[in-house]
Amino acid sequence: MDNDKLISLVYENRCLWDMRDKNYHNRDISLQKWEKIATELNTSSESAKTKWRGLRDTFRKELAKNPTKRSGDEGGIIKEYKWAYFKTMEFLKDQFQKRKLQGNVPSEATFDEDTQNSTTIFSPDPPEIEPESQTQTGESPQNTTNETPPQNFAAP
Repeated sequence: MDNDKLISLVYENRCLWDMRDKNYHNRDISLQKWEKIATELNTSSESAKTKWRGLRDTFRKELAKNPTKRSGDEGGIIKEYKWAYFKTMEFLKDQFQKRKLQGNVPSEATFDEDTQNSTTIFSPDPPEIEPESQTQTGESPQNTTNETPPQNFAAP
């Protein structure tokens, strides 16, 4: 199977690779497109899909080897990719954006009107709530336990 031809055929059928395409999740259209590609390559649609996945995954790994630079990073030599199909498959570059991570730690978001910035405070442990009986008696938070305060000992 000719990899260059497979790449160009998939590129022509945007719904097979572009997640923003309205038909990306349409299985019927996807099946039709893979059948058409398979016919042109004189192979089965499963074989064409498997080959495409391998090419796509290799491109993703090659792309990850050279992380994008951030503003303020020092300049440097831009890595030359040695994989033969890298340049041909660069149309996939924007399909591999990092996902926003979400955790299971509860957070509290605030918004500062003056600076127009939002701040997220992560709290790994829930805040302790003082029992009502202690807050009503007027005791200070330091003396809420039944422990005796430490005594100062003088050196002999």
